[in-house]
Amino acid sequence: MKKATNLTVIICILFAFTANAQSMKYGVKGAYTHSSVYVQDESFSSYRPGFGIGGFFQYDVLDILGVSIEPMFVKKGGRDSDYTTYYDEKSTLFVDQTGKPFNFESQNLDLSVIEVPILAQYITEVAGFDSRVFAGPSFDFLLKANYLRNRIFEDEEILTSEDISDRFKSMDVGFMAGVGYNMEISMLILRVDFTYRYGVTNFNNVENKPAVYNNNFALTVGIGLGN
Repeated sequence: MKKATNLTVIICILFAFTANAQSMKYGVKGAYTHSSVYVQDESFSSYRPGFGIGGFFQYDVLDILGVSIEPMFVKKGGRDSDYTTYYDEKSTLFVDQTGKPFNFESQNLDLSVIEVPILAQYITEVAGFDSRVFAGPSFDFLLKANYLRNRIFEDEEILTSEDISDRFKSMDVGFMAGVGYNMEISMLILRVDFTYRYGVTNFNNVENKPAVYNNNFALTVGIGLGN
């Protein structure tokens, strides 16, 4: 039910955004991402590579000022993410009957989200290209969260995955900033952006556990049309 409501909100935002679009750029884009999770008062997980695919819709209010909404499906998470952030430290998934921890080669958090940033864009020309500096809020709507474990047992590698979506909140709010460049090729617009998203709300839904924040870098390439 929460996921359906989240998707309805996204559709309504897109409709309102494009209803009066007189100077619009729009298209599709793909991204290479590098994500981590930060546990409050502890540390960042190692960065985990991922990808994204989505679109962009930009309305230019003035020649130097625009606003964009850029929904995208993104794979996020973190490598070497401490299980005690999401599980009881004595969980039998991670320790044996004597309390000795299992030997894990890796423990990774895998997140599938719909990312919806709403960005103010400052536009200028540099070396013949439209250059942009942008910033604004970014909303992540969780689709699924998996905890991936790679365990070594009697010289054999055992890969396991557990759905832990209920251990996270359905929406995470962050702040996104970045720079980008547009190149016109005939009737098309080639668009390259570099962004950083910093999570500002705790998305850990487990009681008596530390706050967790989602962060990521992304390099995106898009192609579209504009007027």
